[in-house]
Amino acid sequence: MPKCICCKKTEVTWPLVCDDCTDHEAQAELAKEYFGYEDDMRCRSCGMIYDGGQFCTYCGDREPLEEEE
Repeated sequence: MPKCICCKKTEVTWPLVCDDCTDHEAQAELAKEYFGYEDDMRCRSCGMIYDGGQFCTYCGDREPLEEEE
């Protein structure tokens, strides 16, 4: 089973960030902002809701919404 991509200690399934490492407040705000299509805004690499910046806050994926080829 994979480990959290942030702390590298806790086993996770999906998303790849454990509960202790998740910024719950930020994720809740993003879920409100993208209400109804928040699943479309999840990072392809780690599964956290993407904030629209230059890269995913959690895993650093530079194109978090692109489909993998």
